[in-house]
Amino acid sequence: MAIVGILAGLAIPNFRTVQLRARAAEVAGDVDVVRVATVSYNGDMHAWPADATLGTIPPELDGYLPDGFSFRGNGYELKFESYDLPGGLPYDPATSRIVAVSVTSDSDD
Repeated sequence: MAIVGILAGLAIPNFRTVQLRARAAEVAGDVDVVRVATVSYNGDMHAWPADATLGTIPPELDGYLPDGFSFRGNGYELKFESYDLPGGLPYDPATSRIVAVSVTSDSDD
C-alpha cells in the first residue's frame, strides 16, 4: 500500500505540471493569433485597435480573427491594451503607440 501512496504522490504533481504547461501553450497560441490579427489590421488600416475590456474582442479586429475566436479561454481572459507615447520611445521617437495583450487567470497557479 505504501508503494501505491508514493506513486500517487508522484503522479499528482506531474499531472498538475502537465495541465499548467498545456494552459500556457493555449494562452501563448491565443496571444499569437491576436498578434497576427493586429498586425494585419494595422497593415490594412494604418492604425491600431483601441483598448478593449477584459474578455472582449476589440471591434476593429472583427474579421481579422478566426471564426469563433474568443478572448475568454479555459480559465483565463485576454485584454487588448493600447498606449500612446507622445514623445515616442527614447531610441525610436517615431514610435507613438504600443499595443499589448494582457492575460488574467482565474487561478493562482
